[in-house]
Amino acid sequence: MSETVRFTVTREELQALTGYYATQTGAAAPFRLLAGPAQPVTVAPAIAGVTDGQGQIAAAVKPALEILLNAGSYGQLRFANGPVVFEHIIYFAADGKQTVSLTSTPTGIAVEYPA
Repeated sequence: MSETVRFTVTREELQALTGYYATQTGAAAPFRLLAGPAQPVTVAPAIAGVTDGQGQIAAAVKPALEILLNAGSYGQLRFANGPVVFEHIIYFAADGKQTVSLTSTPTGIAVEYPA
């Protein structure tokens, strides 16, 4: 049975990652939709469960972020009940073999990657 990597980030934390990942190649990459820092940064922003103590992306999380950067396609579900919106997006790697899902939560964006 494969492990699943799960972590939650705020929208602001996801935006901050756009400066660390300045090169975006995937046509469907969610980072393209976020306005991040104007200049690339060499140290990742401190995000619990995402970065290590040296300002680098944690090894377990890196594959999920790479798929998000290079996503070739995605599927999206959005449900609204008045002002409450629930959104679930699955991003597919360019080769179509791996996925990463983003789900809106009351505390941020839950990221799930089957490692």
